[in-house]
Amino acid sequence: MPKEVRQKIVLTSPEAKSVTIIQPYICQIQSHRHIRVRAIERGHLEEISVKEGQQVKEGDVMFKLSPIVYQAKLDAEKADVQIAQLELNNARKKSEDKIISPNEVARFDAKLAKA
Repeated sequence: MPKEVRQKIVLTSPEAKSVTIIQPYICQIQSHRHIRVRAIERGHLEEISVKEGQQVKEGDVMFKLSPIVYQAKLDAEKADVQIAQLELNNARKKSEDKIISPNEVARFDAKLAKA
């Protein structure tokens, strides 16, 4: 006849809890999107203020462009405005003397507005 074996049974009251399981893994994380950041204008970079992968927020200075090219362009455009103003003044004087028509004055006025 088989021998009877008595086993102890333990009763508990289970509780529901959140459990965080942490396991170390070796991996490499890559972005789903790659964002290319470029200047609106063409020019020469003077300084890059951020490093690759660095987090930036709106308003942060990321790079500076050399102002030489833009300063030369601004100076040329200011000169165009001065020339257009001189031409308009000359046209108004000629119009007063009835040498050119009011349409010519209007053309020089539009040229100044464009400059």
